[in-house]
Amino acid sequence: MANLTVSLPEALTAYLQEQLASGHYDTAADYIQALIQQDKARKEHLEPLPLEGLASGEAMPMTATDWETVRAAVHQNHDGVVLVGNTRVTLDTVVTAFLEGATAEEIVEQYPVLQLADVYSVIAYYLRRKPEVDDYLKIRQERAAQVRQENERRFNPIGIRDRLMARLDHQSQS
Repeated sequence: MANLTVSLPEALTAYLQEQLASGHYDTAADYIQALIQQDKARKEHLEPLPLEGLASGEAMPMTATDWETVRAAVHQNHDGVVLVGNTRVTLDTVVTAFLEGATAEEIVEQYPVLQLADVYSVIAYYLRRKPEVDDYLKIRQERAAQVRQENERRFNPIGIRDRLMARLDHQSQS
């Protein structure tokens, strides 16, 4: 096995330390090896897809009925959150996964409750209405930050791991 030295900026080093502290990985090498294996598997999965698409036949233009189907793939709940299909998976979740490079098929693998056609519809909707969806996503991110700040103000996260570990120790001694 070859040795590799990697220099990371402070923010990435801190993130790496969080991953190690989570207990999912024993060493930085384990974490990096897992990332490389995931990337390799993803590449092997994605490489044949463009050729499969080209071989799938002649492209067909979208009809008015097709666009109705796209619009039906999303709806707003009573809080104004846009959901995909008849699920509780948010538009934010699907668009973020897509922007991070996930294919529609990979998104459905991550969220099996979703229908592949709905995910494709959401991606088409996003690509056709990018500024509008980006504005919506920005508002949702701002709201999430407000909720997070409020929760942190109400429930101080500092020392929570120590408090939970102490509670676990106390329970195991009882």
